Amino acid sequence: MSAYTERSYASRPRLRSQGRYLDLYSLVKNISLDDIKQKLRDGVLDKNYTDYKGLTILHYSVTLKKSHIFNFLINETDINISIRGNDGKTAFYIACQKGYIFFVKLFSNKSNREFMNIGNLNDKLPIEIAFNNNHIPIVKYLLNGFVRNHIISMKLQEYETAVQNRKIIERNRRKLFLEQKRQQEKAERLERLERARLAILERLERERLERLERESRKRNKR
Repeated sequence: MSAYTERSYASRPRLRSQGRYLDLYSLVKNISLDDIKQKLRDGVLDKNYTDYKGLTILHYSVTLKKSHIFNFLINETDINISIRGNDGKTAFYIACQKGYIFFVKLFSNKSNREFMNIGNLNDKLPIEIAFNNNHIPIVKYLLNGFVRNHIISMKLQEYETAVQNRKIIERNRRKLFLEQKRQQEKAERLERLERARLAILERLERERLERLERESRKRNKR
């Protein structure tokens, strides 16, 4: 574990309320931004406070997609963005994992972006989990000036090549399907025409025989 990561663990306060951890999930989910601001001012809540999962209000603002709370925390406070939960995930990691590109872009506005390279307990980086979960827009965004990762860059190229090949195969498959469908429709149309032709010939032959039979009766009456 890097010194940077160790500091992020050591610096987070594990305050308790009346002997128990605060329920940050319900706090972020159910109360207004003004209430959170008031709790921070009154000292009831510390911005870097972590619950029993090691998560902060920043983690939950991302998880619950509370963008107004998130904006306030990263733009108007000096909250520690690098705090990791018990599973090693930062709030930024969660945004990458869930595919929340809106939050990822807001994170990228911070001048110090060391948190972008903080992985989970298995040392899987945020950009790696984004790629593994197929959140390709996030991967492309991060590679475009924020994160350098040669392995992910190569994997992205392979992925895009595979996608392009699948599109070509799908187009060819579609063309083949349409051609087969046209040929089948043509064969069915020709078959209908042939049945109609035979029906006409059969009707004409029947009329001819009936006419001959009528003429024969007339001759016999004479």
